[in-house]
Amino acid sequence: MSQRLPAPVRVLLPDRLPDLPFGLTWPGIEFSLRTTVASLLALYIAFLINMDDPKWAAMTVWIVAQSSRGMSLSKSRYRLFGTVVGAAVGVALVGTLAQAPVPFILLLGLWLAVCTYFATSLRNFRSYGAILAGYTAVIISLDSISTPEDVFTIAVSRMLYICLGIIVEATVSAAFSRGDPVAGVRANLAAYVRKAMDASALALRLQVNGPALRKLGAEALTLDVSAEYAAATSADMRRRLGLVRAASGSIMQLIATAQGLREHLELHPEGADPLAESVASLLDTAGKDMPLALGKLPTLEEDVRDAMSRNVQDNGFTARLVTLARLEIMLEGVRQTAAYATAFSARAGRGPNTRFAFHVDHTHAWQNAVRAFVTVVVGALIWIMTAWSSGPPFVIIAAVIAALYATRPNPIAGGKGFLNGGIAAVPAAMVCNFAILPLINAFVPLALVLGTFLFVAGLAMRLPRYAAPATVFAFLFLDMATPPGIADRVQAVDFFNGAIALITGVGFGIVVFSLIYPANPRAVRTRLLAATHRDLRRVATRPDRWTVETWLSLGADRLGRLAATDGIVTPEQAEADLKGLLSSVAIGRALILIDGIGRHMKPRTGSRLARSTKLVRTRLGRGHIDKAATAARRASGALAALARTDGGGEAPALVRAAVLMTEIAEAAGDQSDVLDKGPVGAGTETQQAA
Repeated sequence: MSQRLPAPVRVLLPDRLPDLPFGLTWPGIEFSLRTTVASLLALYIAFLINMDDPKWAAMTVWIVAQSSRGMSLSKSRYRLFGTVVGAAVGVALVGTLAQAPVPFILLLGLWLAVCTYFATSLRNFRSYGAILAGYTAVIISLDSISTPEDVFTIAVSRMLYICLGIIVEATVSAAFSRGDPVAGVRANLAAYVRKAMDASALALRLQVNGPALRKLGAEALTLDVSAEYAAATSADMRRRLGLVRAASGSIMQLIATAQGLREHLELHPEGADPLAESVASLLDTAGKDMPLALGKLPTLEEDVRDAMSRNVQDNGFTARLVTLARLEIMLEGVRQTAAYATAFSARAGRGPNTRFAFHVDHTHAWQNAVRAFVTVVVGALIWIMTAWSSGPPFVIIAAVIAALYATRPNPIAGGKGFLNGGIAAVPAAMVCNFAILPLINAFVPLALVLGTFLFVAGLAMRLPRYAAPATVFAFLFLDMATPPGIADRVQAVDFFNGAIALITGVGFGIVVFSLIYPANPRAVRTRLLAATHRDLRRVATRPDRWTVETWLSLGADRLGRLAATDGIVTPEQAEADLKGLLSSVAIGRALILIDGIGRHMKPRTGSRLARSTKLVRTRLGRGHIDKAATAARRASGALAALARTDGGGEAPALVRAAVLMTEIAEAAGDQSDVLDKGPVGAGTETQQAA
């Protein structure tokens, strides 16, 4: 199968080219080419304006380079922010404590610990910005500790290198960029809508399983990340980011309703209704032609409402009524999704302030902070005791490892990847320094030599298996192989001292990860489940503080994190934990929706609804799941009776509330043992809104 060419060469060559061997791709070649060109251009400019350490401009290009322009700009922005903050802290520490080594080292370690804590609690490149603020202070402080009078000059120079690298990378990336970022998000959103509509239709026909629906729900978070990166390159996209999130939130609600209805129909076949197939057909149409589906939507909505009204009056609260109510909710989801997606495509307005939430394990964040502090303090102690001339680089590398890989699922594996990249960079740099660079006295041949190594590294960065060590190789190779001046020869002692500092610094960081709070996936899993149960109690106590989008996105994020640790427990336990988490998500969603229904009712009816649900919320808030299930069944019957006898114009809303109470009763009843005996004691986990 052929692949599409990069935009800059598309006018010169045929539009399609054959596949490449060894897993290489044409976009990968484009990435490697543009990043190599950008780094060499930054290096040339740095030489041209006589910067003291020009390699940092080229290294910055490789550090911020990403597969898309939006990702590069987003990372660059946070790198610049982190560098400025870290430089300011480094200058302050050296300026005030250069002659007081003990408080200097302790405060430097504390600063890296604080930054590592926040890096663990944030996501995407916000996390990276916090990491940069931490180890930039370490780099500037230790680079200038022997000459504290130069600390300000060193800090300013480093910021200039970073700015130059970012500007050059952004310029070259823009030249290679393809298409409108808004158009890319629009295409991704349209594809997600199609997949959601198709999957929901299959759910109504009982032709799709739960894992497929859950995976589709989690794709909303992936879409949100891509939209956020696109917003980094487009003011128009930033203005309309709320519409993308609102559409994704509507889709998550639609999928959650479809999943609940699928489970309901499996448990209660007598609840089937011919209108379910009509709704499935409409969803099929919506996946292919949304305007056509919207034209059919009002008639089908009226049919569902009429069927619900007849069922309430003739038969009372039945399994069929539950089906009809959920079909009505799904049709509303189709309408909302279409409205937000259409508004986004038409560039109409900003959209609602929809917010997603993500799981934050604060216990893990504190553990990472402790590791970072220990790394700096113990590393500095080793440096002082040995009086090693390369002690500062050793501490710097160890601090980088402690901060950079603390946020990774497997920091030891990440550290080993860094080590592999460093080990590969040493002989490559050695060949350049002692066999090639002494023969070079002009920039063009220097660029050809460096560019050859960097281009190969760029290709490897696009291969998942080699991406991490290749990334490390690229900037460490530049660090070790690029001399201060074109004709200068790197001294052998300095080179090997630096190489030893690199290897031992990485090794020391790995040792710290192994000894200080070693990885414990089982504890991570326990805290995650406990946080879910705790947040469910919070929802029951104050549902008005939550939105459905926030709750569902938090649940989707936790489902993914839970699945990542399934291998450490038995399949039976993994399934039980999964059902418990899903039950918590279903119960919380129902509580939030019921609260929203009550706030839109007339005061008299709303107070009746509140009285009917108060006991359920109280018992859920106290963690008494089995008692809450019993109370929810009673509340469901009471609300259904109220809708039938005294609901008036608000009977449909009361029926919907009764159906949601049934969902709570079913979810709580099926999983009362799991939820009642869920993990406890992880009260420091929470969620982060995006």
